[in-house]
Amino acid sequence: MQMEENSISSQQYEGSFGEITMNTQVVNDKEIKIEVLFKQEDEVFLPVTVVYNSETKKIIDWK
Repeated sequence: MQMEENSISSQQYEGSFGEITMNTQVVNDKEIKIEVLFKQEDEVFLPVTVVYNSETKKIIDWK
């Protein structure tokens, strides 16, 4: 759903599993980049970056 919205946003979710921060950025009129950061207690995991093409509805890059 986040990828289909095609907008810039920053959201944070907290639960018993930890904290997730999502930052969305429009790359161009067809591509959206979402960075997801996961924190659990004192541990911060490397961010995951996904680039989604809204025209083909496919993830074109995942790092």
